[in-house]
Amino acid sequence: DQRFEIPIEPICERLSTALTADDLTASDVFLVVYTYVDGAASAELGSCHVNLRSLLGGSEETDLTLEMLDESGLVTGALSICVHAALPLREFLGRSRPHPA
Repeated sequence: DQRFEIPIEPICERLSTALTADDLTASDVFLVVYTYVDGAASAELGSCHVNLRSLLGGSEETDLTLEMLDESGLVTGALSICVHAALPLREFLGRSRPHPA
């Protein structure tokens, strides 16, 4: 079991910027699905994305089916995910915004 120390401040700063940016796509999270042969990634099946800001107004548990696209934009499949992010994202956003003095 190997643990890595990850500095949290840069991650929090980037997440806060992504959630509050004028550009809605700044909070997109991209997921890439690969095939594996003999324990190594051999080919990209497709990619898809979910927008974190769109989760802020939803329920705590969100079930999504995302279309996976290949490099040419053709649908190669679907990825079903369940996201438990609305409450933690709202709490994070509330803590990361500057409070008036």
